[in-house]
Amino acid sequence: MTITEKQVHALCSDIDAAYNNSFLTTYIGWHWNRTDAPLVYGLATGLTVLASNADPGLGAYLGGRVNANLWGIVVGPSGWARKTTAIELGKEIQELVDPSGIAGEPGSVEGLVESLAQSPQLTLYIREFGDFLHRTSGSSYLAPMREKMVDLYEGRTFTQQYSYTSREIVEPRLSVLAAVTPAYLEQYTTQTDWEGGYFGRFVIWPGVPERYLTSTALRPDMRDWLVHRAKSIRATPATMCAGMTPDAQKRWDLWSLAIRNQCLASTDRWVSAAGARIQSYAAKVILLLALDSGMDVSREWKATDMHVALAIRIARMAFDGLAYIVNELAGTRFGRERRTVLRVLHAATKENVTLKQILNESSPRMEKRDAVRVLETLLCEGSVYQTGDGCYSLLPPDGGIFTEL
Repeated sequence: MTITEKQVHALCSDIDAAYNNSFLTTYIGWHWNRTDAPLVYGLATGLTVLASNADPGLGAYLGGRVNANLWGIVVGPSGWARKTTAIELGKEIQELVDPSGIAGEPGSVEGLVESLAQSPQLTLYIREFGDFLHRTSGSSYLAPMREKMVDLYEGRTFTQQYSYTSREIVEPRLSVLAAVTPAYLEQYTTQTDWEGGYFGRFVIWPGVPERYLTSTALRPDMRDWLVHRAKSIRATPATMCAGMTPDAQKRWDLWSLAIRNQCLASTDRWVSAAGARIQSYAAKVILLLALDSGMDVSREWKATDMHVALAIRIARMAFDGLAYIVNELAGTRFGRERRTVLRVLHAATKENVTLKQILNESSPRMEKRDAVRVLETLLCEGSVYQTGDGCYSLLPPDGGIFTEL
């Protein structure tokens, strides 16, 4: 299911009961006044603004180093979900805090690297993520963008080589918040995408509007407070988390074991992939909640049970959001792939078509195993025929009619 406003309200109540002057809950309250976009979008955006202003030294060790940057996607129907409105509110705050920390949508890998060279702590707000997926898919000029972004996610120092020179980017911190409709995700992603790689870095926040506002309250008082608080957070030096208190460690271990067992018991490969990434995400949220609660992170510090409990709760919501989207797309993916294969065969009229042709002419390009799976089903249906030379055709050897899309 999508993440409801009731769930987000309950989370805010528990955060406010745990500590005062929370940037996150105040931001969600500001979102509530400014738009009728799903409240979960306010949660996603508020966390992103926190991540955008966290000191680059803030981090933790969970197998490898985990930094406080976040990648998120708000997902909902076109128009009335107000996805763009929601992420623009976060951008409005960040522009008032430090406009140099906002990147325009990159037109090339080199452009993204140059932006990070000028400001290593950067946030990408992508209003039309469907268009971005389209332009970075297949063999397009921007296809290397996804691979470069995956490299940047970990925040390691790297050197970008050019023809006659090179550019070193020291410990970049790239956060991303994007908006997209389920239809675009369905069109430009495959099952493999959700099992790791590029999409393995994103947390998915699906939402459906539950309110309708005929007018909005601008609440400049709340906006000014948020800007002041974000500037204060940005000026706070931070160090690595030195671990957890005993109670926090116990809670973390029990939850991690439960996630591991859930992954082992599931037959869905995306669950196994999501289990590992959701623990990393929870660790990132622990770092941000420590900042939000006003803990002194400038010297050796440990996460408390309160931080861990709240972070696990947010991570669980994110896991449920991913499950909802993957299950929604799974029901339509095979139908989309079937139509793609039949469309290629129809375009060939009476000619026989090879598997290689189907892969080359499918848009977006299908993976070989997906095309083979579809062809095997169509052969069993009698919708497609295989010739002696291993090609495929919509017509049987003795003639016939085209299979309907």
